[in-house]
Amino acid sequence: MKTLFGLILFTLTSVSFAQALPDINGLLKDKTFVDFTHVDYTIEVDLEQQIITTKTKINLEQKNPGHIIFDLKKPCLKVKVDGRLSKTRSFVLPRSFGVAKNVSVFTKPGKHTLEVETRLRKGVSFSDDLDMGFWIRDLFGRRFLEQYLPTNFEYDQYQANLTIKFLNGDQSPYTLMANGDIHKIKDGYFVKFPKFYTASSFFIHLIKRSNYIIDRDVYKRADGVTIDFITYSRSKEFTARLKARTLSSMKSLEEYYGTWPHDYLIIFGDQDSGGMEHAGATQTSFGSLDHELHHSYIGKAVIPRNGNAGWMDEAIVTWRDRGYPLFEQMPDKRENLACHSVHRRATDWDSYEKGHQFIGHLAFLFESKGMDLNLILKEWFQSYKYKIVTTKIFRSFLESYYGESLHAKFKRHTCGNRNFGEF
Repeated sequence: MKTLFGLILFTLTSVSFAQALPDINGLLKDKTFVDFTHVDYTIEVDLEQQIITTKTKINLEQKNPGHIIFDLKKPCLKVKVDGRLSKTRSFVLPRSFGVAKNVSVFTKPGKHTLEVETRLRKGVSFSDDLDMGFWIRDLFGRRFLEQYLPTNFEYDQYQANLTIKFLNGDQSPYTLMANGDIHKIKDGYFVKFPKFYTASSFFIHLIKRSNYIIDRDVYKRADGVTIDFITYSRSKEFTARLKARTLSSMKSLEEYYGTWPHDYLIIFGDQDSGGMEHAGATQTSFGSLDHELHHSYIGKAVIPRNGNAGWMDEAIVTWRDRGYPLFEQMPDKRENLACHSVHRRATDWDSYEKGHQFIGHLAFLFESKGMDLNLILKEWFQSYKYKIVTTKIFRSFLESYYGESLHAKFKRHTCGNRNFGEF
């Protein structure tokens, strides 16, 4: 006989989507992860009233019966599922201390439409004219697109279109920076984003032109294709320095990995230190620029499935930042970078220091067999470009070159000898 404790405990089941997260099942509370296939975002900007409203239509496919999981950090004004009014409920993700949303309507497997309307306040300022920026962070949960617009978790890649409409006021002083195909329309902008994007990919910044020093140029990639190259900041000197440093960094990165994997190159300088990568774009300081551009290869072209996979991006990029050191020995202490809850969205803070040491240790092991890990990491990029990856995929890829199992190494130094399914 089942106990009450057993009934209310969450259990995890498999979802057959290629990289979808496990469903969350409990008594009368089945929640299911889904596959977004196409999303239309509309942002209505009332300059006179200083009000911004968002309207989102999501086409999705559902594998298992249950309550559809998605996320949006702020409250919803209106939600519809297949045209039926619904409510949303926030819930805690198992073992992750994270929160997400599900709809109250119970739906069956198949194709569905989810519509969400809300007010946008985060990332918006009217104090110095309108400035709207969707800035992300990967060391904290719920800090991707879900801060601003409804989206799925990072395992899901989907085609998205964005329409920005100005309802009142003079729109002429404003311009849009976005890592998508931008078209100027009568009352605003229309943007079509690449279909491999996830919740951590989008760069969206609506600004008043006179508030920034903007350098618009073109960049000829290694494959001969010319793309837009935009550098901007509040300072003429800073914009010029960022542009020069970008050209130097891009030369090095393309020599290392090959052609820049994006159709956009956008550099926004607004920080004294640190930065954050988007796909083919970055919000950055001068000192972090090279690091963030590197992430457009490893992190935003080869894309982590969840927080457990995010360590690889920071470890590989930091290893390059430190000059590719080799470590013959690893500290005795076990490290857990990749075996937190499968529903975790934040990258482990130790991914920089402990992660780059582990990559350096792997490089030592490969060198002892006469192999260069740098060359193998180039193949890693080429093999998994525009794909979702996990720690297990990375380990298996390295083993195919190494010729021996690396399971014990990964389990100790990235899983803390835990076994939560990644291995």
